[in-house]
Amino acid sequence: MFRLLVSHMMEDPSSIGASIQLLLVGRNLERVADLATNLAEDVVYLVEGRAIKHHVEELAEAEHRREG
Repeated sequence: MFRLLVSHMMEDPSSIGASIQLLLVGRNLERVADLATNLAEDVVYLVEGRAIKHHVEELAEAEHRREG
């Protein structure tokens, strides 16, 4: 998205303001998605007692396979 908007701004300088607004919206939506993911991970931990942050269980299984 970033490259597309930058190329669009280079082709049409009058679109710079709108393109920057779109970049900011995209960045903020990504932040909201990250926060929603963190919230969901916390809910899973509270309800099920499973830590799924950063794929903790998968990393532990991989470590166990390497050692075993």
